[in-house]
Amino acid sequence: MEEIKLSTVDDIKLRSLRDGRARKFGKYEVLRDLITTDGNEIAVNNTLCSINEAGSVFKVLVNQLKKKSRKDKDYKLFVWVMHGSLMAKILHLSKVTEANIIDIFKDRKGIIQYLVTEHFIFKNWNNLLGGNDNIDNIYDTFSIPRTLARPLAMQLVIEHSRPKAPHKPYKYTRANLVFDRAYELMSFSAKHELVDEVCAAKRCPSTGIIKDLIRASAAGVLYTNENYRYKYLKNVYDYDMDSCYTSQLFADCFPLGELKRVKWDIETFKKLWNTDYWYIVQGVSDKEYYSLQYRPVRQNGKYYYTLTPWDFKGFVELGVNPFQWDVAWNYIAFTSKVGMLNHNYLDWLMQLHELKSSAGTEAERKLYKDTLNFIIGKGHSVYLSEMNNHVRWYLDPKHYMCPQFSITAYSRARYNAIRLMNSVGMDNTIAIVTDCIRTPDNRITAAMDAENDKTTAYMKRIGYGGTTLGLWKYTNDIDFIQFTNNVYFYSKMKNNELVLKPVFSGCNSMKFEQLQTFEDIFKNVNIINGHTKKTDVYGVTAYSDFPLWPDEETMDKQHYIWKVMNDGFAMAEPF
Repeated sequence: MEEIKLSTVDDIKLRSLRDGRARKFGKYEVLRDLITTDGNEIAVNNTLCSINEAGSVFKVLVNQLKKKSRKDKDYKLFVWVMHGSLMAKILHLSKVTEANIIDIFKDRKGIIQYLVTEHFIFKNWNNLLGGNDNIDNIYDTFSIPRTLARPLAMQLVIEHSRPKAPHKPYKYTRANLVFDRAYELMSFSAKHELVDEVCAAKRCPSTGIIKDLIRASAAGVLYTNENYRYKYLKNVYDYDMDSCYTSQLFADCFPLGELKRVKWDIETFKKLWNTDYWYIVQGVSDKEYYSLQYRPVRQNGKYYYTLTPWDFKGFVELGVNPFQWDVAWNYIAFTSKVGMLNHNYLDWLMQLHELKSSAGTEAERKLYKDTLNFIIGKGHSVYLSEMNNHVRWYLDPKHYMCPQFSITAYSRARYNAIRLMNSVGMDNTIAIVTDCIRTPDNRITAAMDAENDKTTAYMKRIGYGGTTLGLWKYTNDIDFIQFTNNVYFYSKMKNNELVLKPVFSGCNSMKFEQLQTFEDIFKNVNIINGHTKKTDVYGVTAYSDFPLWPDEETMDKQHYIWKVMNDGFAMAEPF
């Protein structure tokens, strides 16, 4: 694709309606034109033009839209805006006022994610990058020449992620884009078998159970040891699991049958504890209780607790008794039919993993990595209405991944992280991010090796020998400094040179990228302080301006500390 500079906006053209029917964004009819903008330029179907003339491009687009509209249709144009903070400028250029706004959605920070007007739907393109607000990163990731204008680069990212079939429409989230691409790898007969299995098993629960399943914790383990924060550490061991959440889906412990619901009582729970049944215990409270490996879900001012067998095993590891919490335990849902997911589905997952592992470019690797990450999350979404309409999901394997599968994978991953951490102890752990454990103590290596031997033998037994899926690997002898959850710096060899690699989830990347050495970190505390966008506060994502570097206020508040509450019960017994 070549960069094209136009002398007049009149050269901007929309596609003919004959090129394909309009598509849907919610209840709105949207034309199939691909439109992207960074606030200074706009690309319409690979044609680039400046928009510094007070939104003249938008005027041209509206005029063309009116020509194509039918009397009985209210078509709109879909415009990808580079990131949400630019939305105000775009609205000004397109001469949109409050009176013209039909629909609007803002996130918790107040950033507009999409906005609907009489003629346009503006959407935050930044979400296609997973929330990475530094668009310049896409040039390296997708091997795009830096001479190419940003709006055209934005279109290339969309084109790269969408299905190869030319008739497939563009989607509006990265998850849907990569899903459609991945589904092309699955045969018609495999899709048909998945649907038949779901129907035969009566796996679609009642509305009430689905709501509670979706309220279950989808979070991983996030932990930073206060004793190691802000310290310049050497010879740190970094253990990382290959595709942690995906690997959990190959276990033989998933609830395959119809979920039955019984009123909560401790005796029923004790019986289930000693069986191979799959179950959840559901409760609600006005209070938030938290532990290292479990975070409740807050909704409408209430805290919901939906606990699986692996959550309880994690509590046993930590010495936490959740039944001492002030929680109204309502019911137990269980099924006796437990086993492995459909072999067609597992084959598909393994194919995606192999494509990720063998990817020749960073863009291809990101495509399949994102797909694998989104799969479990898809099961955690609301899908009841579509499940009840068999025609709509007949060829759509994304609905095979249901909420009970997702929460099982999440809870198993959390439990495994806690169990392995306990092999060296919490005091000897620097930080945990579910699939990653950092420690100065190499005693955990023996536990990781034993775990890998077990995983390798199991995967060979079920027909997937030779894969690295679910295996732990580690690097050592790295220099390291940890600030808080998912914010740290470590040394890394690059082109035979030791360089500093920052990881700053939720923080201002432009500021952190200025720090090139560990000496820079200590010399530029002012850069680090005050640039936090979000932190995990007692298990809930919250936005704050607390500094990452310690000061009296931060240390007094103990803002980032995870607390383990209500200890004390026998490890050999259920609660």
